[in-house]
Amino acid sequence: ARVCSTDLQTLAAPSGDPWPLESSYLPGYPVGNEGEEMQVLVDNSANAAPVFVKLYDLERRANVRHAFVQQRASFTFDKLAAGKYELRYQNIVDGASKSECDSRHAGLRQAAADVQ
Repeated sequence: ARVCSTDLQTLAAPSGDPWPLESSYLPGYPVGNEGEEMQVLVDNSANAAPVFVKLYDLERRANVRHAFVQQRASFTFDKLAAGKYELRYQNIVDGASKSECDSRHAGLRQAAADVQ
């Protein structure tokens, strides 16, 4: 079942700018936690929708990276300092049918990335 309460039904990024044409960091957002210790791969290859992804630093309790990942593609948050991170993501859809939705869930979906 689709979870449309977490889908972004918009043609523009939260900044108001259009979504990038390719998978990339979102312009206008800071690129934090720079380092050489690790990277996090976002694999969206099995998804028919592009996604808006935030990399959340669990210790600082802050989003440190923001990216747009095209459908059937992947993107790497690279040059990261070691730490505990969580990926938070939303599908970007073009007006999903409510009959396909499961509205029991709300908020950003989360995936742990506890690599140090």
